[in-house]
Amino acid sequence: MRVTQSIVIALAATAAVTACISSTAVDPASQVHTAIRGFIVDQNGDGVGAPLVSITIVGSPSGGSAKLLASTQLVPDDAGRFVVTFSINDEVPQTGYAALSVRPAPGTGLAGRDTTGIPVQLQRGFPPLDTTVVRIALPPR
Repeated sequence: MRVTQSIVIALAATAAVTACISSTAVDPASQVHTAIRGFIVDQNGDGVGAPLVSITIVGSPSGGSAKLLASTQLVPDDAGRFVVTFSINDEVPQTGYAALSVRPAPGTGLAGRDTTGIPVQLQRGFPPLDTTVVRIALPPR
Protein backbone atom coordinates (compact mmCIF):
# COMPACT_ATOMS: atom_id res chain seq x y z
CA MET A 1 0.00 0.00 0.00
CA ARG A 2 2.82 2.42 0.91
CA VAL A 3 4.67 1.77 -2.37
CA THR A 4 1.46 2.30 -4.38
CA GLN A 5 0.83 5.67 -2.67
CA SER A 6 4.40 6.76 -3.39
CA ILE A 7 4.08 5.83 -7.06
CA VAL A 8 0.76 7.68 -7.39
CA ILE A 9 2.21 10.78 -5.71
CA ALA A 10 5.33 10.64 -7.93
CA LEU A 11 3.20 10.31 -11.09
CA ALA A 12 0.98 13.23 -10.02
CA ALA A 13 4.03 15.40 -9.30
CA THR A 14 5.57 14.51 -12.69
CA ALA A 15 2.33 15.38 -14.48
CA ALA A 16 2.11 18.72 -12.67
CA VAL A 17 5.70 19.66 -13.52
CA THR A 18 5.24 18.61 -17.16
CA ALA A 19 2.09 20.72 -17.43
CA CYS A 20 3.94 23.75 -16.05
CA ILE A 21 6.95 23.52 -18.36
CA SER A 22 5.22 22.53 -21.59
CA SER A 23 4.14 25.34 -23.85
CA THR A 24 2.28 25.67 -27.09
CA ALA A 25 4.02 27.08 -30.12
CA VAL A 26 3.18 30.67 -31.02
CA ASP A 27 1.89 31.20 -34.52
CA PRO A 28 4.00 34.07 -35.94
CA ALA A 29 1.05 35.07 -38.14
CA SER A 30 -0.93 35.89 -34.99
CA GLN A 31 1.69 38.31 -33.65
CA VAL A 32 2.12 42.03 -34.17
CA HIS A 33 5.37 43.84 -33.48
CA THR A 34 6.55 47.34 -32.71
CA ALA A 35 9.79 48.99 -31.65
CA ILE A 36 10.60 52.10 -29.66
CA ARG A 37 13.98 53.85 -29.75
CA GLY A 38 14.46 56.37 -27.00
CA PHE A 39 16.80 59.08 -25.83
CA ILE A 40 16.62 60.40 -22.28
CA VAL A 41 18.35 63.77 -21.98
CA ASP A 42 18.67 66.68 -19.56
CA GLN A 43 17.68 70.30 -20.30
CA ASN A 44 21.00 70.81 -22.18
CA GLY A 45 20.42 67.81 -24.46
CA ASP A 46 23.07 65.66 -22.76
CA GLY A 47 22.26 61.99 -22.23
CA VAL A 48 21.07 60.97 -18.76
CA GLY A 49 22.52 57.66 -17.58
CA ALA A 50 20.67 55.00 -15.61
CA PRO A 51 17.11 56.32 -15.40
CA LEU A 52 14.29 53.81 -14.93
CA VAL A 53 11.98 53.82 -17.95
CA SER A 54 8.55 52.18 -17.75
CA ILE A 55 6.69 51.62 -21.03
CA THR A 56 3.07 50.60 -21.43
CA ILE A 57 1.38 49.96 -24.78
CA VAL A 58 -2.40 49.98 -25.20
CA GLY A 59 -4.53 49.25 -28.25
CA SER A 60 -6.69 51.71 -30.12
CA PRO A 61 -9.49 52.95 -27.85
CA SER A 62 -12.89 51.37 -28.39
CA GLY A 63 -16.01 52.22 -26.44
CA GLY A 64 -14.14 54.58 -24.16
CA SER A 65 -11.43 52.17 -23.06
CA ALA A 66 -8.21 50.74 -24.43
CA LYS A 67 -6.84 47.20 -24.00
CA LEU A 68 -3.46 46.81 -22.27
CA LEU A 69 -1.20 45.04 -24.79
CA ALA A 70 2.27 45.08 -23.26
CA SER A 71 4.47 46.70 -20.66
CA THR A 72 8.09 46.61 -19.59
CA GLN A 73 10.72 48.42 -17.55
CA LEU A 74 14.30 49.04 -18.59
CA VAL A 75 17.40 51.05 -17.79
CA PRO A 76 19.00 52.83 -20.78
CA ASP A 77 22.75 52.93 -21.32
CA ASP A 78 24.98 55.60 -19.76
CA ALA A 79 24.13 58.02 -22.59
CA GLY A 80 20.37 57.62 -22.01
CA ARG A 81 19.76 55.53 -25.15
CA PHE A 82 17.54 52.46 -25.48
CA VAL A 83 15.80 50.30 -28.06
CA VAL A 84 13.01 47.90 -27.15
CA THR A 85 10.83 45.67 -29.33
CA PHE A 86 7.48 44.19 -28.44
CA SER A 87 5.93 41.03 -29.90
CA ILE A 88 2.26 40.77 -29.00
CA ASN A 89 0.18 37.63 -29.53
CA ASP A 90 -3.33 37.41 -30.97
CA GLU A 91 -3.72 41.03 -32.03
CA VAL A 92 -4.55 42.65 -35.33
CA PRO A 93 -2.35 45.30 -36.95
CA GLN A 94 -3.33 48.69 -35.59
CA THR A 95 -2.09 51.97 -34.22
CA GLY A 96 -1.46 51.51 -30.51
CA TYR A 97 -0.40 54.10 -27.99
CA ALA A 98 2.62 54.12 -25.69
CA ALA A 99 2.96 55.76 -22.31
CA LEU A 100 6.45 56.31 -20.90
CA SER A 101 7.38 57.10 -17.34
CA VAL A 102 10.98 58.12 -16.68
CA ARG A 103 12.51 58.31 -13.20
CA PRO A 104 16.11 59.57 -13.01
CA ALA A 105 18.67 57.95 -10.77
CA PRO A 106 18.95 59.48 -7.29
CA GLY A 107 21.41 62.34 -7.00
CA THR A 108 21.07 63.60 -10.58
CA GLY A 109 19.15 66.73 -9.60
CA LEU A 110 16.57 65.93 -12.28
CA ALA A 111 12.83 65.44 -11.97
CA GLY A 112 10.93 62.54 -13.51
CA ARG A 113 8.63 62.88 -16.47
CA ASP A 114 5.58 61.04 -17.75
CA THR A 115 4.26 61.16 -21.29
CA THR A 116 1.27 59.41 -22.90
CA GLY A 117 -0.45 59.06 -26.24
CA ILE A 118 2.63 58.32 -28.33
CA PRO A 119 1.39 56.48 -31.46
CA VAL A 120 3.11 53.17 -32.27
CA GLN A 121 2.44 51.02 -35.31
CA LEU A 122 1.64 47.39 -34.45
CA GLN A 123 2.38 45.43 -37.62
CA ARG A 124 2.93 41.87 -38.82
CA GLY A 125 6.51 40.86 -39.56
CA PHE A 126 9.67 40.80 -37.52
CA PRO A 127 11.76 42.83 -37.13
CA PRO A 128 9.18 45.61 -36.91
CA LEU A 129 8.86 47.66 -40.08
CA ASP A 130 8.35 50.91 -38.16
CA THR A 131 10.26 52.26 -35.16
CA THR A 132 8.84 55.02 -33.00
CA VAL A 133 11.52 57.46 -31.82
CA VAL A 134 11.08 59.38 -28.56
CA ARG A 135 13.28 62.03 -26.98
CA ILE A 136 12.38 62.83 -23.40
CA ALA A 137 14.02 65.80 -21.70
CA LEU A 138 14.07 65.68 -17.90
CA PRO A 139 13.68 69.04 -16.18
CA PRO A 140 15.76 70.08 -13.17
CA ARG A 141 14.27 69.55 -9.73
